[in-house]
Amino acid sequence: AARFCQSCGSGDMAPSKAGNARKCGACGAGAYPRIDPSVIVLVTSKGGEHALLGRKANWPEGRYSTLAGFCEVGETLEETVVREVFEESGVRVSPPSIRFTSSQTW
Repeated sequence: AARFCQSCGSGDMAPSKAGNARKCGACGAGAYPRIDPSVIVLVTSKGGEHALLGRKANWPEGRYSTLAGFCEVGETLEETVVREVFEESGVRVSPPSIRFTSSQTW
């Protein structure tokens, strides 16, 4: 679940609308989750000493992120990882190298 408000950054988020949304107790902003299947992935070098991170051009200097994206209809999570990493970075991921770690609700 979203722990921090996207508008003000407060940690005062609580369920609302019968659990279908969250509302910030500090500023009143509502958060409605996307429920499409998606992946977030940390791509590492073979030895694990380097990580591939991305950044948006309009982000402040020094902000980076792991790569992520939404699944296309009929696509497996592994296919999504391969496609999204290539689309966002130009790096090819070998499907057998993908390790599933965990999942979470919104």
